[in-house]
Amino acid sequence: MPKFVQISRLRRFVAEAGGSTISVVDPTPRLTSVVIDTDDGCRGEVGEILTRLGLDVIEAVSTNEALEAVCHARPHIVVIDADIPEAPRSAEYGSGRRGGVETVRRIRSANDCLIMALSVHAEESDVVEGLDAGADDYVAKPFFRGVFQARVEALLRRPGIGTGLPAGGRHRKKMWPATAM
Repeated sequence: MPKFVQISRLRRFVAEAGGSTISVVDPTPRLTSVVIDTDDGCRGEVGEILTRLGLDVIEAVSTNEALEAVCHARPHIVVIDADIPEAPRSAEYGSGRRGGVETVRRIRSANDCLIMALSVHAEESDVVEGLDAGADDYVAKPFFRGVFQARVEALLRRPGIGTGLPAGGRHRKKMWPATAM
């Protein structure tokens, strides 16, 4: 069983009507995000910002949990630490020094969600590697909260992007079901 926690996409409102309680499901779809980071503090800070922006947040601490979460939740945006040391277990993908970058490749090959990579490595080659893997943005750690929030908002403003739908575009291969088990 996966260890990630999913927060319900449905908001419930309770109204008092003539002495009885009525539960109504809000039909407004909520945006979902997956945050992948081994650092509890960073994961919590990113989750807090995304929650404040109105997104439901699913947390994962490993690449394998991340793939499970993305597979089940079909998020609109994924925020991933590019420096996670472990790579997803699969013969098709090598396990490089940055498992988060390999995970970005796997997510991008099967999902059109927005992907933001975070990393303590901010050299030109590191940024290019993350963007070439399929990230839509690359943010150096430590980051300013306001700048991070503005970058997420900018990504979410892109029309028709981040639907969480299966990939159908260029150079994308099917990755589900995850071979992480």
